[in-house]
Amino acid sequence: MRVPETTAKRCVLCGSTRNVQGNHLGGRRHLAYFTMPFCDRCHPLFHAMLDRAGIDLTYTPDPVERVRRALAAIKVAEWMLLEQLKNTLLKQEKCNHELTRN
Repeated sequence: MRVPETTAKRCVLCGSTRNVQGNHLGGRRHLAYFTMPFCDRCHPLFHAMLDRAGIDLTYTPDPVERVRRALAAIKVAEWMLLEQLKNTLLKQEKCNHELTRN
């Protein structure tokens, strides 16, 4: 059985379908092929988190440093996904708890 493909892209962080584009997680000049769909609200949030973490995605001629920077940026994206998953699970638990109380 074949699973139907979805036509609308969804943001991996918030689920929005509004203005979703592939974001180069490791930087366009470091790991151009590794993308993740972010909406126009979560994309700047991702870059703000990179800035807070001190991750510089500007080009460097050093290939090892490019990979290190890209991997650090990917870790920030992973953390953001884990936080979103945690929040989703907490909401589900709260909803389930309220249903069992009634």
